[in-house]
Amino acid sequence: MGQSTDAILCWGVQLAEDDEVPWAARAEELGGYNDPLEDEAIVYVLTGERLDGDSAAERLNELGIEVVHHGYHEDPMIIVAAYGTVTTAHRCSPQIVDVPNMEIQLGWIDKLNKAMPKLGIDHLETQWILCSWWSC
Repeated sequence: MGQSTDAILCWGVQLAEDDEVPWAARAEELGGYNDPLEDEAIVYVLTGERLDGDSAAERLNELGIEVVHHGYHEDPMIIVAAYGTVTTAHRCSPQIVDVPNMEIQLGWIDKLNKAMPKLGIDHLETQWILCSWWSC
């Protein structure tokens, strides 16, 4: 078994380490804390809709946000990012960053501004964030 190290670039808001993850309780109610259940929980918190699997992921994309886990898989930190801004470079697999496409879009700002209060996030300091993901 090896280790995975990834670099992740995205535009969004870094939750502070002591921030409560607003959708965590709903994810636990659904049966656990993994990506599909996390999507379902976030959609529910944002809209009240009860969707599952791919439907929840698609709806989250429509809402314009995606969750980025970074740090270590046993105790990840979280960024709420604008959908479409996440670029991941896996080990030995570099990614090209198209700098002209890094211009901040008004739609990103609007969607994050709409989602943040519903997610209980009151510090809207959106920025480009470069982070890493390390897991076994």
